[in-house]
Amino acid sequence: MSEVTQVAFQLSTSSLAEIDRAVPERFPSRAAALRKAVNDLVWQLEQERIDAALEAGYAAVPQGAEEREWGEMAVEGLGKAALD
Repeated sequence: MSEVTQVAFQLSTSSLAEIDRAVPERFPSRAAALRKAVNDLVWQLEQERIDAALEAGYAAVPQGAEEREWGEMAVEGLGKAALD
C-alpha cells in the first residue's frame, strides 16, 4: 500500500449534503466518495499532461503526407465500425 496523508478541508453544507445523498447508492462511505472525486481529478490532470506532451511532440516533428493519410484512413474506419 502506498503512503497516505490525511487532509482536512471545508465544504459547503449543500455540497456535503449532496455527497451524503450519493453515499448509500454509489459509495460505501463519505470518505470513499471524496477519494473517488480526488482520484478522478488526478487522472484528468495526468491525461491533460499526456495530451500536452503528445501535442508538443507532434508540433516538434509534424506528420508527413503518408502519416496523415494513414490517420485519415483510421478515423474513417472508426466511423464505419461505429455504424456496424
